[in-house]
Amino acid sequence: MTDLEAIDVLLIEDDERLAQLTARYFDQHGLRVTIRHDGTAGFEEAMTNEYACILLDRMLPGRNGLDVCRELRARRTTPIIILSARSGVEERAEGLLAGATDYVTKPFSARDLLDRVRTIVQRARHAQGARETPLT
Repeated sequence: MTDLEAIDVLLIEDDERLAQLTARYFDQHGLRVTIRHDGTAGFEEAMTNEYACILLDRMLPGRNGLDVCRELRARRTTPIIILSARSGVEERAEGLLAGATDYVTKPFSARDLLDRVRTIVQRARHAQGARETPLT
């Protein structure tokens, strides 16, 4: 199994249709997706289980996506991609300053999002491996 085949993704998205379509597309490409539909449940899931990447809607019921991002970033190094209909420069900056690894605006191409997830996970795994390899 290659690194790209073993990607577990947490998708925190309140739009059930978008979440299901995204999960189905990712599943067809060898990724496993767990879905939560509000910020509170998503945060709890992220703290309970390990994921290679978290896709996080910015505007969620329960807890705001930016707050979830800040709290996760304080506790985890997992890559986080914020998904949002808010596409302004200020909004993107807020997301990145909250600790997001990337910021993708809606509507998005499923293929583009898949490529971003794969790339970010590959980089994170490479960095993790480099940290674990002792220098001699």
